[in-house]
Amino acid sequence: MNGIFWYGKGFPSKGLQQLLHAHSLTPSAAHRALADAENTLRLLSVLQPDGTTYLAELLVEQHTCRRRGAKRSSHSPLNS
Repeated sequence: MNGIFWYGKGFPSKGLQQLLHAHSLTPSAAHRALADAENTLRLLSVLQPDGTTYLAELLVEQHTCRRRGAKRSSHSPLNS
């Protein structure tokens, strides 16, 4: 959940359950490994207002950081 700057997008929390609720997604179960993975994939598949998914945003950010050799941002999933 650290790879997206959720606060910058107006969400008050980066918690999975809160983000699912904010996106009108009903979790299949809470705090179960498989269910959390499935719910995370559902969340990352949501289209943003610009027409891209959160997953695409993560991939672009990681690709850009690697190409530039830049330091990882504080909300990078690799800093978790």
